[in-house]
Amino acid sequence: MDGNQKRIYLLEKEDVRKLLLKLGMPTMIGMIVSALYNIVDAFFVGRLGTLQTAAVSLVYPLTMVGTGIGLLFGSGAGSYISRLLGKKEYEEVKICSSIAFFSGIFLIAVLVTIMLLFFNPLMNSLGATDNTLYYVREYGLIYILGLIFNVFNIMMNNMIVAEGSSSFSMTAMLFGGLTNFILDPVLIFGCHMGVSGAAIATLISQLVSTSFYGFYILKGHTFLFMYLIKNQLKYWKLEELL
Repeated sequence: MDGNQKRIYLLEKEDVRKLLLKLGMPTMIGMIVSALYNIVDAFFVGRLGTLQTAAVSLVYPLTMVGTGIGLLFGSGAGSYISRLLGKKEYEEVKICSSIAFFSGIFLIAVLVTIMLLFFNPLMNSLGATDNTLYYVREYGLIYILGLIFNVFNIMMNNMIVAEGSSSFSMTAMLFGGLTNFILDPVLIFGCHMGVSGAAIATLISQLVSTSFYGFYILKGHTFLFMYLIKNQLKYWKLEELL
């Protein structure tokens, strides 16, 4: 019995109370770790001064944009995927995940481009002043680039949890969060990078989680990914590339 079959068996045969604990607890831990990114940044950046702390706070609403898009497509698709799996409609699972994945990545890529092009007016509208704008740019420009990986991680987290792999998703989020916690003081104080070090630490930690998900899906442990690529290339009439 391969990994996909084991998860389907778990979802079909396991006692509901036990299943809620097995799937629910890792999901909760992963969400808590995800929420700690900005708290950890604020904790270490707070030691640099009030202007640097203000910069992190001003950029924080952009985090909600990424989280919202990730949950829009990831949580919405995850709910539908779980129902499709229950009905054994595996081809529909692949189609659903394909639409959600590419839609989310496309939307956040467009928004990131707009944010970078109109960064100063955007941050001024959020309350940045002449005193804080320098630090806002140091932190925000790097942080915005990481939103693409953040959205990817949130979407994959929700879709993988929907097919019963909450433990792996928790592991990916934990390693990312731990990386951020370690790199923040190293880059901010050890490498004297200041507030930009916090942004780089967050970007690297997001890439760590992304690499976990990438390893997982390329190893064929999920229903989702290779079909996503093939389906999209077929739509663009480029399937001969694979």
